[in-house]
Amino acid sequence: MSITTITTIAVDTDKVDAFLELLRTGAATTRNADGCVSFDYLVNAERGNEVVFIEEWESEQAQGAYVAGRIEDGSMEELGAFFIAPPETRVLRDVL
Repeated sequence: MSITTITTIAVDTDKVDAFLELLRTGAATTRNADGCVSFDYLVNAERGNEVVFIEEWESEQAQGAYVAGRIEDGSMEELGAFFIAPPETRVLRDVL
């Protein structure tokens, strides 16, 4: 069963441009990951340091394997250096 995740990230205001550049260069890795159906990121129009990831995955297992790999390769730690608070992630399941 596919899932959609919505992750809200508060980024240090002094680091937003660098964070967005990192996303621009790294988004293809996520989009090409096994089980990734789509990956988009948006910036809150009212709070420019709030970035939202919207991801669709073929399964929760596929998303979990991707996250585990990104933790193992150090990517999550690299992203975390930009955060001013822990990200909030919601996992949504298709019901139709």
